Amino acid sequence: MFYFSLNQVMTWIYEKTQIATDESYRDPVNLQSKIMKHQTFEAELIANKRRVDAVIAVRDQQLQRMHSRSVMSLISIPDM
Repeated sequence: MFYFSLNQVMTWIYEKTQIATDESYRDPVNLQSKIMKHQTFEAELIANKRRVDAVIAVRDQQLQRMHSRSVMSLISIPDM
């Protein structure tokens, strides 16, 4: 489930990065349309923040579990 969510978020971020790096803003034609697109883009970023934060939280939990297992395995290794 984590990898599915991660893939969805990464795909979404990639798509939004493409939009954010578009240089059509330099053309002063249709400024009102560009302002509307920008507002929509900002709203979408805000709306997806919880989803991105959830994936990051799961990642952090998994890293913590992996770290705990590593420490426990080191503790259980007898001195040679």
